[in-house]
Amino acid sequence: MLNHITILRSVAVLLVLIFHFNSNILKSGYIGVDIFFVISGYLISLISLKRIKDVKSLKQFYIKRIMRIYPAVLFVSLTVMFFLSLIEYLELETLQMFRDTMVFTSNFKAESINLDYFGDNKNNYLLHLWSISIELQFYLIFPLLMLSKKTKENIFPIAIGLVILSMFILSSDLSYYNSLGRMLAFSSGIVAYLVNNKVKKNNSIFFIALFSLVVLSFIDMEVTTYPNRYNVFVVLFTMIALLFGKIGDEKIYKPFILTGLISYSLYLWHYPLFLFFSHWHIQNNVFNISILIVILFILSSFSYAAIEKKFTSKNYGNYTFLSIILPLVFSIAIVYYKKNQTINIPIVNSLYKKITLNPLLYRSELANLIIGNQYQRCLNSKGKLLTNCSSTKINDKTKTALVLGNSFVRSGGLVFIDKITAHYNIKSDFYYVFGDNIKTEKLYQTIMEEKYDYLILYYPWLGVNKDNLVEEYKELSKHTQIVFIKGAKYNKAIDKKQLFRFNNLFVNDTNSAFQCIAQKPFTTDQGYEAIDSVLKELNAKSINIYDLQRNKEGEYICSHDGIALFLDTFHINNYAGDFFAKRFIKADSGRDIFN
Repeated sequence: MLNHITILRSVAVLLVLIFHFNSNILKSGYIGVDIFFVISGYLISLISLKRIKDVKSLKQFYIKRIMRIYPAVLFVSLTVMFFLSLIEYLELETLQMFRDTMVFTSNFKAESINLDYFGDNKNNYLLHLWSISIELQFYLIFPLLMLSKKTKENIFPIAIGLVILSMFILSSDLSYYNSLGRMLAFSSGIVAYLVNNKVKKNNSIFFIALFSLVVLSFIDMEVTTYPNRYNVFVVLFTMIALLFGKIGDEKIYKPFILTGLISYSLYLWHYPLFLFFSHWHIQNNVFNISILIVILFILSSFSYAAIEKKFTSKNYGNYTFLSIILPLVFSIAIVYYKKNQTINIPIVNSLYKKITLNPLLYRSELANLIIGNQYQRCLNSKGKLLTNCSSTKINDKTKTALVLGNSFVRSGGLVFIDKITAHYNIKSDFYYVFGDNIKTEKLYQTIMEEKYDYLILYYPWLGVNKDNLVEEYKELSKHTQIVFIKGAKYNKAIDKKQLFRFNNLFVNDTNSAFQCIAQKPFTTDQGYEAIDSVLKELNAKSINIYDLQRNKEGEYICSHDGIALFLDTFHINNYAGDFFAKRFIKADSGRDIFN
């Protein structure tokens, strides 16, 4: 009877769900992942110690584990990516996370590029799969040890030794994604299984441990280093719950048992679904949240019944793979081709258009929207200085600029900056900064060595103030000309036009260009004022995109010639970047900036 483990799984997944939906509710709900790791250590010990006796049984074990994990990951991941391709929001980060998860290295990739799990990762719909890679690594290595009789006979002291070694690792400065940082959880799960029969069951202790885990999820724990002292308590209470629980088939536990059964599918579906919810700017009211929860449980129940249960040890050769997975693989292969195209294949182009059904693609040639193809390789690798994205034709008088920004310097922002700098004979190098935190310390040396003539900064400027800006850029302003870019006007009306994201093209009922009904700066007025107040002190310049957004009547426009200028409520698209750059150049607005 393993109902207590199923209930523990349900609590773990609910903690993660709530954390990813709103981290202000459960500041440390991510500990649900550690609970899963402890459970995995327990269950894999139960299975491998009993069943693995030779190479043949080891092979059968691997087949069953692959059939247990991969089909659901494939189904959810490919479905998500295919749907993203429909709305033209499939980013390379998502593709890379999927690729690396398939070879169980996504956590290593995230660690190598210093990906901040708690930062702004809204372009990576499959970021949560890093934990699947760690699970797979454990499932690969631990069963191999069971081939040795000596190891089996001494598994308890070995497990205790791993726990002790893990305690020493607590003082190490490991990243959140490091596999060694999770060794404490897995090894503790092994120990829990080995001593399980020696512990007298007590459901009161089980529920106290469960309650303690929930309390820990409300505490704002340290995540700068991992593991940490809080991690010990998470692992300890999970072990206690595993050891003392003995739940029967009482009706009161049914909802938690059912949730625990579909917990794997819930985990796979929740993160991309929550990002969809966030990107479409759906209001967080009771009705919408209820609909979101219903959709999540329907999707999870379907994938559990149609995918997870189908790929069992007796039935992993069924036609589900052929009927569901292969068509999705074919579809996503076409999408991947379009994201990284190097050759032109008319048949594939035709199939892609038919599959994606995106009105913007059908109209792209007519509307001249194939702007930015030259930037396909730009800004798709976070944390890397990209020097091959400028369209400037270099000569003896060419100057240089370093461009820093977050999501605002991507897409239309990149097109806008490149077009105007190329016009003024400036070669731009681009650097994508994570989130909203502007940290230039690591770039100081680069700026000094390369002797950039300009430093161009494009952020939403949320929450900045004069003193911070001066402190951040005072030293740099002595060596380079700083240019602040103030973004376009925020279009509040777009929040209510959800189909805006789906086709990126909105014409109202009168079939005329959509006007911004209500507008304000996306950033706070205080943010723009902070920039204005430091221009003189830093001898800096500014470019105001919202000035270029006005029509002849002085109104702010959100479309031009019936074509949308925004990707969403505040990011401009490539068409807008080109459109605003042409206006900027025509007015010769850069003569006092790039002199």
